[in-house]
Amino acid sequence: MLLEAQHSGLTATDDGGQLYFSSALRLRGSDEPVFPKIFQYAGGFQLFRDTGSPVPSYPFSSFQLTDPDVSGDGSVLAYTSGAVCTHSSCLFEVQNEGNIVGADIAPGLLDDGTIRLSGNHQYALMFYGVRQGTRVIELSTGNVIVLSNYYPIGDGRQAFTDDGSVLVQTAPGLGPQTVWLWNPTSPRPVNLYHFPFQACVSRNGTKVVYAAAIFEVNQSYGWLIAYDVPTGTERVLVATPLEASQPAFFPHITNDGRTVLYSANDENGIQQAFVINTDGTNQQQLTREPEGIKTATLTGSGKVVYAATSTARLLRIDTASGVVTELAPATAQVSSISLPAAGSLARLIGTGLAAVNQVYVNSEPAPVYSVADTAVVFQIPWDTSVVDPARIVVEDTSGSPFDSGVAALVQAIYPGFLPFNFDSSQPALAFLHQDFSGLVTAAQPAVPGEIVHFYMTGLGPVTGAVETGVPAPVGGPLQSTVNTPSCSFSYGLAPSIAAPVFFAGLAPGFVGVYQLDMQIPFGLQHSPAGFGCLFSPTEGAAGVIPVQL
Repeated sequence: MLLEAQHSGLTATDDGGQLYFSSALRLRGSDEPVFPKIFQYAGGFQLFRDTGSPVPSYPFSSFQLTDPDVSGDGSVLAYTSGAVCTHSSCLFEVQNEGNIVGADIAPGLLDDGTIRLSGNHQYALMFYGVRQGTRVIELSTGNVIVLSNYYPIGDGRQAFTDDGSVLVQTAPGLGPQTVWLWNPTSPRPVNLYHFPFQACVSRNGTKVVYAAAIFEVNQSYGWLIAYDVPTGTERVLVATPLEASQPAFFPHITNDGRTVLYSANDENGIQQAFVINTDGTNQQQLTREPEGIKTATLTGSGKVVYAATSTARLLRIDTASGVVTELAPATAQVSSISLPAAGSLARLIGTGLAAVNQVYVNSEPAPVYSVADTAVVFQIPWDTSVVDPARIVVEDTSGSPFDSGVAALVQAIYPGFLPFNFDSSQPALAFLHQDFSGLVTAAQPAVPGEIVHFYMTGLGPVTGAVETGVPAPVGGPLQSTVNTPSCSFSYGLAPSIAAPVFFAGLAPGFVGVYQLDMQIPFGLQHSPAGFGCLFSPTEGAAGVIPVQL
């Protein structure tokens, strides 16, 4: 259900003519899956690779394509394909594998792990596999070298020099961790003054730029440091207080090692993109975006920076002139959905959703009832399949080339309380007294024998005909749920006390909302009192209500 809709993994050719990135967004109006996939920008946006089958088999929940890495000349692209899983059995399953476009690779060489590509497209680095360790692959020959007890530093981007040396660190727990420019014939130690948590190396092998945490008595700092490989000397480029809100630099270096792109907070505490020469000169703030920069990349020539913001804007920055060109405006981004049930109201959660003007469920328009910056409430059509996952997509007025959505398995019965932000551990504010005179509160609790009314979604099929977008009849016959629910109150190990249900069905005059009328039993000993209702053998919901003892 949860997706990262923003653009990530930006990578560009040396001249800036091609940009690649991963995103769960789709090209507007397309039938693309709503899982992360690889896009290309070269004067216009196009889908480069998608996930193919959007729903893998258990225990995996979705496929995604991430971490594109393009060679300097644009002839070869590497990316990682993976399956998302939150089940413990996935610990022993291969979840990620590398992929290469533009070079012939023998089957099996890129299995198991995350991939990084050298700038000259001669080498690939595979790491973080389930069954295999770090390894370097010479793409022209297929020769594989296993680097036992070595790991990349940080995310492993820009780890190669053109001679095939790879920037790695020794594994923790094997003595003091050391950093190496490793190659099979003449591995060289890199004697950094501080331990790096991120690092990159220039393609010509002259500079390593790394981020380190410096701890002092009253203050900790994040330092961005340039290490000169030939002389073994260092220069601190940037020093900032080490705080939770301070980005971790995420450095990118030019091929010649002269310029570095990094992220840091501006004077307002908002993450922006900066460049600085590795000799400490010519520091420039490139962006001043109100929402901040989430990720950025620097071309090998140093002439162009591409950046993505938290609102999914994509920017191109000319480093010489500082001119910022917006390639894609802000896009409404959906990250999750409430309990989705056929015929019921549902709530999409995300950012920038105030611009949404339509929701589509499997390409069909769905009624929309409210929009706000972080939420959209709409009705899932009654005839939505409860067998195959539904593709739920929003359309906005931004003019962006992208749109956003989620894939969700809609169920026939998937009970949830209203309002959508209901907290089952707290007294609900959505209970009405028997005479509808007001809300049940701690000051005005429900009394034993009283029939209270509350509202829910996802209680399943009802008697009588239903139509999407049409309110339940007010003066006509009540439309009761086909399944009769049962409710009871309980506390600790004491026997539960049944609570008679007088009505469960569509709320008259409302769309996609159910009403449940439950009688408060006598004999309750605690307030607020906890209760639960079953709507099928496997689906139920629980809440608490203030009662008079």
